[in-house]
Amino acid sequence: MKLGLLIVSGDPAWVRRLSAAAGAQGLAVSCVSDPRALASPGAASGVAVVDWAAGGAATRARHWAQAVRRQLPGYALAFAVASSDLVADAMAQALTTGVDAFVDKHGSPVVLGSQLRSLCRRAAATAQAHGLLSTRGDLRFDPERGRVWLKGRAAWRPGPELSAKEAALLRIFLEQPGRMHDRPGLLEAVWGVRCAQVNSEALDKQVASLRRKLGKAGRDLLTVHGRGYCWR
Repeated sequence: MKLGLLIVSGDPAWVRRLSAAAGAQGLAVSCVSDPRALASPGAASGVAVVDWAAGGAATRARHWAQAVRRQLPGYALAFAVASSDLVADAMAQALTTGVDAFVDKHGSPVVLGSQLRSLCRRAAATAQAHGLLSTRGDLRFDPERGRVWLKGRAAWRPGPELSAKEAALLRIFLEQPGRMHDRPGLLEAVWGVRCAQVNSEALDKQVASLRRKLGKAGRDLLTVHGRGYCWR
């Protein structure tokens, strides 16, 4: 699963330090200053670190935290806190936002790396709890229940009902984005022992129906002419 690090901070020095630590963990880093940028993060799942401080800055951080929770359900959320702000009342304020963890702004690279590794594990669990996410982060799929959610301008909304075969195909594509799946392999995976009795036309019809139901998100389901399909 591709994980990203989304940094919300106006402190260039801190952004550089955290970016360096994230690079050592293999995370794709992006930094934002406008909530609208949350619509297109660098990865569908990962860690969002919001710069937080006591006082008025805490109010802004809470607003950012709410936006992350609403728009990026596959992300773990952490506040970057200076040691001087780690006091009981400040911690209590921060915890009311549902933050997953705190990152020490004054920590060494080794400490930052360790904190990011822990957050990555939490992010993977968070993403799994919210189902499979598309690479663009605009589609969420619960393979156990066969349910789809699509992302609108500011929130998730229930998606269309899928047939059993459409759901099986979507799971395959979302679990292995970027991979070209050939028709014989998809037929075997979805139809099982009956695949020898099913022709490629039946598969093509299921893929076309899935693409149509997913609307804009379905545009990422690409046809590899003469070979099969790929979710980019």
